[in-house]
Amino acid sequence: MDIYINNSKYQASDDETIIQVADRHDIHIPRFCYHKRLSIVASCRMCLVEVEGAKYPQPACSTIVRDGMKVNTVGILQKMLKKVLWSSY
Repeated sequence: MDIYINNSKYQASDDETIIQVADRHDIHIPRFCYHKRLSIVASCRMCLVEVEGAKYPQPACSTIVRDGMKVNTVGILQKMLKKVLWSSY
């Protein structure tokens, strides 16, 4: 299947998360609690991304990709959310 991250097209498997596809293609998404060898916690919210059609930002570490999914990792909303989250640590 194909997904779009920051307007670029990437191949993905139907069991992958957004962060796994991004990592495989060297697209950095900040994270605190995610590690590929650990179970997914999705508690820090540092990896929030915009997904077209979603009402709220989605955690890239736990959101499974869908064919044609459009993801934005560098939007203004992410910058604002990350600034607020960083101030909490």
